[in-house]
Amino acid sequence: MTSGWKLEIKPRFKDTILHEQMRAAAVHMGMNFIKEGDSVVDLGADADTLLFPFIEKFGDSCQYQGFANGPELAAQTRDKFSDFPNVVITEHDLSFGLPNPDKKANLFLCDYAFYKLPVTYRHHLLHQVFKSLDKDGAIVIIEPIFGSDSAVETVLRALTEQENDEQDEKITEVTVPADWTSEWLRRAGFKHVECFWRTYGAGVWVAFK
Repeated sequence: MTSGWKLEIKPRFKDTILHEQMRAAAVHMGMNFIKEGDSVVDLGADADTLLFPFIEKFGDSCQYQGFANGPELAAQTRDKFSDFPNVVITEHDLSFGLPNPDKKANLFLCDYAFYKLPVTYRHHLLHQVFKSLDKDGAIVIIEPIFGSDSAVETVLRALTEQENDEQDEKITEVTVPADWTSEWLRRAGFKHVECFWRTYGAGVWVAFK
């Protein structure tokens, strides 16, 4: 099954190679938790969702759910999946948590979705994800991160050669240090938490029970 999936740069860094490595690492990790008959959920689905590699590998043997933030994005994503009847794309604001928290899943993917949420909503969402996961399931998160303090952040931002444009400022308003995300995952109930891939301003986590 061919999807035409490709890695796209996200609006936090300018190094395309790092983004390719980050997304590829997330997919590779997620594959360890999926087998035929399982369910994969993308918490921030868009036209370049990380669901594509799983569809390419498992095809119709798995079920796929994606939550898109906004009607336009949902419509674009549905159009991308028009040839995949086992992919369901729903318009949903994650600030309200999961739309169907009692529905079990084997893998949750979160590619730059949490940083768009106010910090107070992330705790509730992670608790719901934990309860919705199958006992052998996992969540894989890709997120922009701050340095551990202002001095470290100044150095990291210099390394990424970022410009302080309006878009970047909006991102940094809700970006947190890597340790915070790890702690939130543990407080949600996850026993095994690891930020297994990290660059100057982004990290990739896996968490499972």
